[in-house]
Formats: sequence, structure tokens, C-alpha cells
Amino acid sequence: MTKKQQPHGLSVYATIFSGMYSFIFCMVLSGQAGTSPVVGGGLYLCGSYVLTWLSLRGTIGAIFNKKGRIITTVASILCLLGLIAFLTVYPAEMPESAVLLLPGVIFTILLREGLGRRFVYFASEREMPEGLFVAVFSLMHFLILIAGSLLLLLTLEGSARQLFWGGYAMTLAGEIYSQLKARADSVRIGPSPEKQELGRLREQVARTETWRLFDWMSSLLIVAMQLSIVVLYTFFAITGEQLLVSLGVALGVTLLSREITELWLRLRQRKDRFEASEILLAGLFLWVLGLLMLGNCISSHLRPDESAALLCLGLCTAGSTICSACMARLEKGMKLVAEYSEGQVPASYWHIRRASSEAAAAVGRLLALVALTVLYLAPEEALLRFQPVMLLPTLLVLLSAAVCAIRFPVNGRYIAKLRRALRNPEEQENGALRSQLDSIVALKRKRPFFIRMVIHFLRPFYRHRLQNWESVELRDGEPVIFLCNHGEFYGPVVATLFIPAPVRPWVISEIAVDKEEMAQYLYRFTISRQRWIPEKWKMPIARFIGPISVWAMDQLEGIPVFRNKPMQLMRTFRLSTEALQAGDNLLIFPENPNAAGENHGYERQGVGELFEGFAMIAPIYYKRTGKRCRFIPVFAHQERRTLTFGSPIDYDPENDSAAEQRRIAREAEEQLRGIYRSEEEKISGRTEKGTKK
Repeated sequence: MTKKQQPHGLSVYATIFSGMYSFIFCMVLSGQAGTSPVVGGGLYLCGSYVLTWLSLRGTIGAIFNKKGRIITTVASILCLLGLIAFLTVYPAEMPESAVLLLPGVIFTILLREGLGRRFVYFASEREMPEGLFVAVFSLMHFLILIAGSLLLLLTLEGSARQLFWGGYAMTLAGEIYSQLKARADSVRIGPSPEKQELGRLREQVARTETWRLFDWMSSLLIVAMQLSIVVLYTFFAITGEQLLVSLGVALGVTLLSREITELWLRLRQRKDRFEASEILLAGLFLWVLGLLMLGNCISSHLRPDESAALLCLGLCTAGSTICSACMARLEKGMKLVAEYSEGQVPASYWHIRRASSEAAAAVGRLLALVALTVLYLAPEEALLRFQPVMLLPTLLVLLSAAVCAIRFPVNGRYIAKLRRALRNPEEQENGALRSQLDSIVALKRKRPFFIRMVIHFLRPFYRHRLQNWESVELRDGEPVIFLCNHGEFYGPVVATLFIPAPVRPWVISEIAVDKEEMAQYLYRFTISRQRWIPEKWKMPIARFIGPISVWAMDQLEGIPVFRNKPMQLMRTFRLSTEALQAGDNLLIFPENPNAAGENHGYERQGVGELFEGFAMIAPIYYKRTGKRCRFIPVFAHQERRTLTFGSPIDYDPENDSAAEQRRIAREAEEQLRGIYRSEEEKISGRTEKGTKK
């Protein structure tokens, strides 16, 4: 592979959704041929299932257990009988001149899908030169296009020829796009292993809890895609009059959604904010919203509005495409998880993923065939009333996938740590990093999804401008310690929301460990000072917030600071040092709330006196790792709505430890006070200009 090609892995999602274009076209063509649209959809699904079964013929034993093999074998026999029944009933229902139209065109569609996808995998296995690949790929699709075009031109008459040839060309464009996407995402995966070896390798990889969760999520999404294709597009075949319009909408939305999602993921990755799982949840939301709107559309109107139906189609297609693009990107992280868990990249890893995904696609197509059969056998007058129920299995599968996505612990931060642990020899003995990664791989640490939702919800209401962030240099494996003013609760909230780097905050133990301690602390230093709250409500409010605060601190991976418990204070520094060793940035609020007197509390404006003890972490970290801590002051100004970053303060191990602690605290305090004065002067200058005017 050339240096210009740096794909992230063999995409097992790029070709999954291209079948929807062919499914719609086959239903349209079936109606044109004089039979029910469901017949064309059923023929296509039967043939598609056969193709999937043939591609899995050597790996069934590796993917399914004995019971699963029996079920899939019986289902395949039923599928074959259904295909024979379709082909038997079909000729009797149509004019003799069109008997070969539907089977012939569907055969060419299945031929280009089967040959094209197999050729892409073959080229990946053999690392075929790009020029040879393009020549063979183009010739193959050109010959199949000629065959399909001849069938359409010889059996159709009038304007139907041009109309259906255009639809056929659109399905071809969608399939070629998907196959080329699979080619662009592919790497040299090597020849397929024997069935027994593949099964052993899959069991080996599946020992990892996080990988199993990802495999389940992937399978559920693939099954949901197959079910959505049938239920969604059969609805259009039964009630819509412009099915080719829906085909164009599906193709256009797919291309646009995939390209925008991939661009967005690349941009976020460059900013070290790679969160494909969060974007996946947004895709699931759009998908479910489209299905719910469709169900309401069906149950409320006998003949729903065409624009509303197309909106449902667009939402479902966009949501499912976003999900497939995100899952393809997450494959890279899961390969690192498998490599970390096993100590090396498992042999034939991409063959394992391909087999698992195609097995899920086979299950999805079987369920889709069952749904299509029910729709075909249902009485016509009851069909529209029954169809909303057909959405329920798809919704349940999507909700299950959403639960997996919420529990999925791997994000961009941990992917970077996995890569560092695997590629950097110096990190091989980093016990803190490996301990943290072990908890992620073993699924002992859940992803803080709900607190992330709260953060995204609050950001628009606090909207701050970052100042001097460009001077902050974040280096891989060299975390920094941010020192922020408190401003009662304002500083912690704004710093947590807007510092554009992952941080683990220091939180006093009173608000992070015990609910009752949290209530007393909140009442003493914050709520009791709020004059607008009636006195009788202050303590109940504090007790209500207490459990929420403890939960939130756990979600933020806060490090408890046992400020008034000297025997436990070393635990704070031990946890902080381990976090720094693991590559986590820290966020500390070092102001002393009692510097101006007992019960004085934090300064609402400006900066109070800083504790010096926080800087003790620097010599401890240096002693363990030989690395120097970097402290960066941060000031959150409420009136100006700014978050300003100061200059780095580096620990100097050559100086006396106690003297260094005092120096770091003094310099940090001076910088914070300087930033505050600068912001206040800007306010005064603005006020003076306004007065002169």
C-alpha cells in the first residue's frame, strides 16, 4: 500500500446500506411488471440472503454455535422454499412478455453486488495494484450494466424504458460508491484462515468485555438496517405514487450524510475531540425519530402526505448512514483494544469482523423476509393498520443498540492512550496507565454519558470566549495541571464546560464522597449566602443537590481532596500522580475560602489567597517519573464571559521542594490577579467610552 493510502481498516459497513436502493428499485419494477411490489422485494431479499450465506459457507461454524447452525440451516431451507414459491407464483400473475423481466433484472443486480463486493475483498487480500483494480472493476460493472440495460430496453415500452433505466443506473451508482468506499477503507488483510482457526481466533478476541459489547452493538445496528429497509420502503411501495423520488432521496441523503459525517469526524480527531460514539447516538436519535414519525404517519392517515413520508425517509436514511460511518471509524479503536488485550494484533482480525458483520446481515435479512411475508399475506384492508406494529421490532433493536452505545467506554481519549501504550516502549512499564486501560478493556469503568449530556446542554447557556488558549501546548504523554479561580461555583462550572482538553478535577471530599457532608458544605459556603432563597428552603435544597453532586463528581472522574483530614490527604496525591502518569490533565481550584476569615467563603470577584499544598504533587510526580509538572493558571471572568489562560509554570527539581511549592503558588496567584485586573480594565475602558458618547 502506498504512503498516500492510510486507511483505518477494512470497512464492514460501507456496503451494508447500498442494498436499500436495489430493494426500492425491485419493488418499483415489480409493480411495473404487473405484480405486487412485495414480490420484487421478496425476490431481491431471498437472493441477497443466498449471497450472504455463500460468503459465510466456510465460517458458519466459527460464528454460530450448534443451535445457531441448526436455526440458520432451517431458515436457509425456508428461504429457498420461499424463493421457489415466488418463482412459481410469479409467472402466473403477469403477462407472458414480461415473465423474464423481474427475475432477470434482479439477477443482474445480485450479480454486480456479489461479484463487486467479493472482488473488493479479494483485492484487499492480495494487495492488488490500483490500476489493475480500477480496470477489472470498471469492466465488470460495465458488462453487467449492458446486460441489465438490454433486459429493460427489450421488455419495457415507451417512457417506462427511460424511467426504469435511470432508476437502474441510480442503484448502480449507489452500489459502486459503497464498494469504492469499502476499497478506500481497506488494508491488506491476508488470505482467509481455516474455519477451526477462525473460530479459535474469534473466541480469543471475544474474551475482551469491551470488544464483545462493540460486537453486539455492531450486530444490532446491522439487523436494524435490514429491518428498516423492509418496513420503511415497503410502506412507500404500498402507499406512495412516486417511488423513484424516494429512491433519489435515499441515495442523495446517504451520500451527503456519509461525507459530512466523515468530514466532521476527521475535524474532531484533529482537535483531539474524537467522539464517534457520541455522533453515533445522534444518528440513532434521527433514526428513531424518523421511525416514530413514520408510525404516526401510518396510523393517522390512510394516505399520508407525500412530503411528510419523504421527511421520514430522509431522517431514517441520514440516521442509519451516520451510524454506519461512526461504527466504521470505531473499528480502528477496537483493533487497538484487541491488540492491547492479546498483546499483539490477532491474526485475521478483519476476517473475524467481516464474518461477524455478514452473519448479522444474514440474520437481519431473514427477519426482514419474515416481515415482508407478513406484509404480503396480510389482507389489503388491514395492511395499513397492521404496519405500525411492524416498526416495533426495529425500534426495540435500535433502543438495545443505544444502550450498548451508552455503556461503550472507549472514546478518543482512551484510543490515544491505547496507541501510546502499544507504540511507545517507555509506557510498557507505566502501571498507572495500564491499570486505567485494564479497567476500560474489562468494562469495569462505564462511560460518563449522562454528565456529557449535561455538559453539552449547559454550554449554550454559559457561552464563553477562550483567550490565549493557542499558547497552551499539549504534548502526548505530558499532561498539564490547570489552576483556576473559584468564584463560588462559577469557576468550576465554566472551567469544566469550556477547557478544550479532557481534565480530571480536584474536588473536596465533602462534595465527592458523602451526601450529607456535601449538603452541609453547600449550605455553609454557597446556599446560606443567597438572600433570594427563603431560609426554610436552604437546607432542603442543599440536601437535594447532595446526591446529584456526588454522582456528578464520580462521572467526571473527580479526585477527592481530603483537605481537613491529614491522614487521608496522601491518597489525594497518590491518585493525582497516578492520573498524571496515565496521561490525564488535572484541574485544581487552589483558593483558600477561609483566608479572609472563618466562614468567609470563596471570593465572588477576583482571586483569594491560594493554598500552597497543591504544588506538593510536583516533587512526588518528578520522583516517580522523572518528568516535570507544568502548571497553567486559568481565570473565569463572569461579567466578561471569558476563560483566559496564563503562562506555564514549570516545576524546577533543582530548587528546594518547599521553596518550589511557595514559588509555584505565588506565581500562579500573581498571574490570576493580573488576568483579573486586565479584564476589569477592559470593562472600565468600555464604560468610559460609553459615557463619552
